Amino acid sequence: MRIVIDQKACISCGACVVICPFRAIRLADGYASIDQARCTQCQKCICKCYTRAIHALKDENAPV
Repeated sequence: MRIVIDQKACISCGACVVICPFRAIRLADGYASIDQARCTQCQKCICKCYTRAIHALKDENAPV
């Protein structure tokens, strides 16, 4: 699984940046982006996103 941000839905409010305990999210060029190497998939950002721009995607290579 990995966490992704829909850039079209992101309003750059920064709520995800503040809530992320691992500092895996940054605002750059007017949008939030996730450093997948730092992200632990805790999903706190998903719960905090006001526009529902952040989603968890199942890794296609993961075993079922």
